[in-house]
This record gives sequence, structure tokens and C-alpha cells, in this order.
Amino acid sequence: MRALKSIGAGLGLWMLAGVAAVTACAQTPPAASENTGPNANIVRWAEGKYIYYGDNGARERGTEKFRLNVHPDG
Repeated sequence: MRALKSIGAGLGLWMLAGVAAVTACAQTPPAASENTGPNANIVRWAEGKYIYYGDNGARERGTEKFRLNVHPDG
């Protein structure tokens, strides 16, 4: 029984050391240059919203939002 306890304790320490080593080696990647600042490929944009009404025009039945992006190549 004593041997099982020492094996269990040794296994626990081995697992703890492995977690500590993985945590120490983990690094966060630097921010990619294309993900910082505004997107230079969009030269202009427009936003809008469609509102759909029922047959009598009194009750709003639904909406739809949109955004159009224009790139330099058209």
C-alpha cells in the first residue's frame, strides 16, 4: 500500500511539473500587421436599412440592415 502511495505522489508531481513546463513555454503570438488599424482595401462604404411593412402600411413586419464595402479595384 505504501508503494502505491509513493507511486501516486510521484505521478502527481510529474503531472504538475509537466503543466508548469507547458505554461512556462506558452507564448502569445504578436499582433499581425494586417489586423491593426483600418482596412486600407476599403475606400468607401455605405450602410442602410430596409423596413418592410404590412399591406396597409401601418405595422412594421421586419427589417434588414446592410453594409456595402467598395474596394479600389471596383
